[in-house]
Amino acid sequence: MNKTNEVWKEKVQQCLETPDYVSKPRGMEVHEVLNGSYSVPMPAYLDYEERDVNVNFMFAEAAWIVSGSNKLSEVSRHMKKYADFSDDGLFLRGAYGPKVVDQIGYVADSIIKDNDTRQAVMTIWRERPAPSKDIPCTVAMQFLLRDNKLNMVTTMRSNDIILGFTYDVFTFSMVAAALQRILKAGGLDVELGTLFVNAGSLHLYESHYKKAEEYLKAETTDNRTKELVDYVLENSPTYESLIKNLNTVADNYDKDFNPDDPENWV
Repeated sequence: MNKTNEVWKEKVQQCLETPDYVSKPRGMEVHEVLNGSYSVPMPAYLDYEERDVNVNFMFAEAAWIVSGSNKLSEVSRHMKKYADFSDDGLFLRGAYGPKVVDQIGYVADSIIKDNDTRQAVMTIWRERPAPSKDIPCTVAMQFLLRDNKLNMVTTMRSNDIILGFTYDVFTFSMVAAALQRILKAGGLDVELGTLFVNAGSLHLYESHYKKAEEYLKAETTDNRTKELVDYVLENSPTYESLIKNLNTVADNYDKDFNPDDPENWV
């Protein structure tokens, strides 16, 4: 089984059966694990068919973030619910993209200057954020190059194990893949390593309790997602081509999409 699937099921089970607390932030009951942590090899993604992942959105959100955008229209066509988090109907105040593109050059420079640096950190959290419908769940991303593998440590204030985990681990992997391409352009050829996630609150919403029980009983996987992830990474030698190919999958993922056709890729 895909390692990401295994870790996800373990954390779903932990949140469902052995939470630290049952809390009610904003009046919504959750089973909560404090300082929930997990690690998965990158690229990380769920190909768990029973979860019914929105693959179009998974690739679109990653492209949206790596491109540096905060425009609602560029992501809401794949996930209409995103509009619920916009304060003005045009932008998302907590979007990761602007913070990623503003700092990824610094992160790359830090690693190139000192391969063993511990200073390759980008901050997503806004200091004293203004009231908004969109407060980012991620606080920071740190990158550590060890044994020629680019590892990523992500610190989150909040991580929903059903909806959040599903798309977050892939997005984080694609930020690392984008950095990998910048490093290569700077003369440093590295492999993707491990994604470590530390969440202040790892949780399962009451509305997902029953679904969680069903997910734990199921064993099915969908290898097509792996195929598409592999194709994107293999055919994206540059930062720009990574964005374009992620969007290619987001815009064309359907039963007729043939990744073996080279014309589908940049």
